[in-house]
Amino acid sequence: MIFESYLNNSSMISILNNQPQEGILIGDDFTMRNTSWVNSNLINRTVQIRTSLNNGHIYSNLLENSSIISISSKISLSQITISETSPLFSQFLSIKQITQSSKFRCNITNLDAINNDLSSSNIILIFSSLQTNSIQIYLINFSIKHNNSNVLVQIVLIIVLEKFQYILNNVTISRILNVDESIVQISPSQQSFSFLYSIIDITNLQFIENTLIQSTLFDLYHAQLQNLITRLTQICIIFHMLKTFSTLIQVVQQAPQCVLYPYYIKNLLYENNALTNTSNSLMIIRSDTLMMNNFTLNNLNFQELWINHYDIQFNGELNQDSLNDFVFEALQVKNNGGGAGQFLVSNITCINCSFSNILVIDCFILDIITKSDGNINFMNIKVN
Repeated sequence: MIFESYLNNSSMISILNNQPQEGILIGDDFTMRNTSWVNSNLINRTVQIRTSLNNGHIYSNLLENSSIISISSKISLSQITISETSPLFSQFLSIKQITQSSKFRCNITNLDAINNDLSSSNIILIFSSLQTNSIQIYLINFSIKHNNSNVLVQIVLIIVLEKFQYILNNVTISRILNVDESIVQISPSQQSFSFLYSIIDITNLQFIENTLIQSTLFDLYHAQLQNLITRLTQICIIFHMLKTFSTLIQVVQQAPQCVLYPYYIKNLLYENNALTNTSNSLMIIRSDTLMMNNFTLNNLNFQELWINHYDIQFNGELNQDSLNDFVFEALQVKNNGGGAGQFLVSNITCINCSFSNILVIDCFILDIITKSDGNINFMNIKVN
């Protein structure tokens, strides 16, 4: 247990392995509580050391310009809880300048982040400009609740890769306030970044009762991404507010001379949300081919949201038409764009999609612009 410690420009553990074979650092059942660290780390720069940590409890800590774990080699984390912690320009996990030239893997399972102030910090920051053939990032069973948040997961890579995999599975993000940032951001350099083969797979996401102001849930910008396969599956987004140039999912893919694989969106539910004063949509996707299956949008800007989130009380006899007039006049629901999505694509397919109870003005449900002639295929669409 690390208890009531103060560190300044220090590290608890720092290992440098100069041997050609890879070493391993294993830690189980560690607790970090009531500490105050400045420019310090628990684990720092394990070159040629694979790190494996299990059952970690981190709570009631103050961090400034610090990283609890700062490494440059493979890492595996499981059963981690972070709570009541206030990091300032800090990270839980910082991976900088990946040293493996052949294959790097980051595997994190069962991480809970609860009641933290992350407004100027990240949970995970990955940055590298060193040559690596393959990067695999697996984030499985995440729960992020009651946090003021910055970019929770940020990946910045300035390298040429043969293979990039980013797997996000079984993630719950609830009751967070995010201002002017993205929750998950993958942003390659536009100057020297190219993937030869890439997979981004996001499965079973629940995004519940959050407030985004000039923010994005997913910001995936692929300036020169080649052979990319993106899958968004089983995503449930309930009771949250988006205000002022916000959007939930933003994907930009520009690679005119490369093979472009489709974006897959399956079983996506938007329900009981507010979207006000924005020129954006819930989704902004620019790519070659988009395939959507079982996309449902219900109750956008309806009465229960104003009662719960804006602290507005209505007369019980107020009907929906009168409520609409009040919302348009007092709250200025002026959304200039596609309510559900803005798509710039060559081919779009939408199967088994439903849109109901949507309250917007000067807006479309889907705003679609096709490249060249374009192909638009709608099958079994329901609008109420």
